[in-house]
Amino acid sequence: MKYSVVFKAVHISSKSNYIADAISRKQFHRLQQLAPEAQASPESVPPEFLLMICNKRLIYC
Repeated sequence: MKYSVVFKAVHISSKSNYIADAISRKQFHRLQQLAPEAQASPESVPPEFLLMICNKRLIYC
């Protein structure tokens, strides 16, 4: 692998993961209550990364 990146994922039900649940439901007012330190706007994905995952066919581009 070119960048030596390893991903690990664990499923957490929405009943236990309040922050992710608020984000997925676009309840940003609730997100600010749960995580006041959260940024108001999302981070942009670097174009180089998008190109890399398109070339690896990890997503449909």
